[in-house]
Amino acid sequence: RVSAQRSKSEGYGDDNDETTRTGYTLGVTRTLSPNTSGSLTYRHIKSDGDDSYTENAVTAVLGMRF
Repeated sequence: RVSAQRSKSEGYGDDNDETTRTGYTLGVTRTLSPNTSGSLTYRHIKSDGDDSYTENAVTAVLGMRF
């Protein structure tokens, strides 16, 4: 699974902030056995503007059915 997003917001008034946020997600899910599955997802978000930041996250999930 792959997804991408981009958003832009503008403020009004004295601060008149402008922020552009770009994000990407890449993930894979696998069946490990008949009762077990696993997934791994990578997410990257970059925000440019008055509150600039970069976020990178890796999430792993292991699911078991009893």
